[in-house]
Amino acid sequence: MEKIEHNIEYEEKIVNLFGCNIIGPDNSNRWTIVDEDNNKVGFIQYKKWYGGKKKKGLPKEFAYFIEINQNNSFDHIRKVHDTNETYFNYIMKLDKENCSDNELAEICLNEYPSLEIWSEKYGHMSFHVYDDTGLYLNFKSKTDNFNVEETVTFKPDKEYSYELCYCKNDKELDDSNLKGSTIRQLSGKYNPICKSDGLILEDRTWVNGKMRTNKKYKVEGTVEEMVNKHQMGIDAFNHFRFLINQILPFEKDIISEMLSDKLIEEKGLSVFVPDIVEERENKSTKKLTKIDNGIIK
Repeated sequence: MEKIEHNIEYEEKIVNLFGCNIIGPDNSNRWTIVDEDNNKVGFIQYKKWYGGKKKKGLPKEFAYFIEINQNNSFDHIRKVHDTNETYFNYIMKLDKENCSDNELAEICLNEYPSLEIWSEKYGHMSFHVYDDTGLYLNFKSKTDNFNVEETVTFKPDKEYSYELCYCKNDKELDDSNLKGSTIRQLSGKYNPICKSDGLILEDRTWVNGKMRTNKKYKVEGTVEEMVNKHQMGIDAFNHFRFLINQILPFEKDIISEMLSDKLIEEKGLSVFVPDIVEERENKSTKKLTKIDNGIIK
């Protein structure tokens, strides 16, 4: 029998997020998924997905079946010849008890990652790093007194914007009805004609759907400096990161897993994730120190 060359990179990525390990395969092309205490929490099985029909010239099809039962369940069937098998996209239910379609997460771990969450408690939450436009973040949250929605966009060397929309917590944030809502929008863009002129800053405020403030002026500095000085966009990013780590059932910080060193540098994201940059630099320094001391691990 011809030996099968397995590729379970798709499955390995999601197993890694759960903080689990894979053992196998055994003689039946089955892997066991275990947690950090070596308890069995799931499996990966390579088996026939479709029996085929000889008369119609339809061949048999095989697939990888994965199931993880830790915190919240994840299960998926990936056909071996699926044209999208190289894309690391995952959809999972956040409420396994009620199996609600209103509690979903869609995670993309490709070169330019994204995360979408649909939650009855938090509404729709969206995080994207685009090839052409950079970082986009939008999410809702609650304080003791207010319902809040924040949006952050960041294009390195081009522009930065932060929008805050809020209303009393006895009302709903609704784009079609802004009564009772306040919107604060701040953006900074390089002068497209001459970057040396600094930034074109726009500051706008709407109350109950009516514009109350509309200021536009030039300031010195770069887009990156504006992000650091403004701070509210960084705080929003950190709050979003905290919330999704509470919502998702993973053992690892999802943002850290989504952002490669190359992407952080390419899109100028170090201003939002200095802890990730520092941690990786420290690991790299320790590794080099061990090599210099003649100890390689």
